[in-house]
Amino acid sequence: AAQPLAPDRPLAASFEGGMRLLGVDLPAGAALEPRKPLSLTLYFTTDAPIPEDFTLFLHVAGAGDQLLYQFDGVPVEGRHPTRQWIPGQVFADIHTITVDEIPEDGLATLSMGFYPIADPNTRVGAYDPNGQLIGDRLVLAQLRLHKEAAVPQAPGSSPAGTWQNGIVLDKAELAT
Repeated sequence: AAQPLAPDRPLAASFEGGMRLLGVDLPAGAALEPRKPLSLTLYFTTDAPIPEDFTLFLHVAGAGDQLLYQFDGVPVEGRHPTRQWIPGQVFADIHTITVDEIPEDGLATLSMGFYPIADPNTRVGAYDPNGQLIGDRLVLAQLRLHKEAAVPQAPGSSPAGTWQNGIVLDKAELAT
């Protein structure tokens, strides 16, 4: 039997038009470095047929709402328009976020939403699990921004310690 699709970070948000986001995966963690791809998987479904096509948008915005990354398009690399979503069927929509330059270390907001394909200036409402309007977008995560890419280990050397999300301790010394 196929394993059911289950996000690492459940969100349970819905959007005007009928799209539902069940959650997201950020398998490499929530840190963004220049030219280092950040993988993101969105898990969508719907409860009823969606009569029109909506465009998905994904944004990464840094300090002062500076747009660092933008995607506008149809889920699943353009192959799964909202009118084709099957009620009750869950599917994974995989994205790779890459930013060439990061202006400064800090935090960025990863957000998403939808707008009618014929009206890019009108975003649809996003709702929490209780049906309360959140706004015209949903914040998926706060991303840590690293202006400089991590320095790779010298060949043949091994780190003193490693943790989740790519955190590495290169070297440690005790003061005597």
